[in-house]
Amino acid sequence: NDTLTRLQDLLEDAGSRWRGPLAARGRTLSVRSESPEIRVRASPSVLREILDVLLDNAVRHGSGAVDVQARRSGGSVALDVADEGAGSQLDAEEVFSRRSSAGGHGIGLALARSLAHAAGGRLLLSRPAPPVFTLFLPLASGDDR
Repeated sequence: NDTLTRLQDLLEDAGSRWRGPLAARGRTLSVRSESPEIRVRASPSVLREILDVLLDNAVRHGSGAVDVQARRSGGSVALDVADEGAGSQLDAEEVFSRRSSAGGHGIGLALARSLAHAAGGRLLLSRPAPPVFTLFLPLASGDDR
């Protein structure tokens, strides 16, 4: 994939689209990047889809404030999506397995993980409670300083 995405642009877009749905539930959303110039080699539309799944999950199943943060992690970028909810009773791998599609539940995280893998990254539940999902993506060449 030769497409470069500036994470700050992705975060600002997510903030503008998700602050309203969270505010309607009396919840806040903060988005921030350790460095506004961090770029990754991945399609913005794919990253938007992954982030939307994680934020939708936080809205539907989480509680309290939602925090999205981009940070460098070795030669990668880690994008953390956290909320203050109780988390899942499923273990860190089960949460990504496709479950019943009845009512649309159980498919989003499996899809997000597949998209992350296809983009050369990986998605994991890095903390079960309160939950933190972390998307690791390779830094764009020249951004690994």
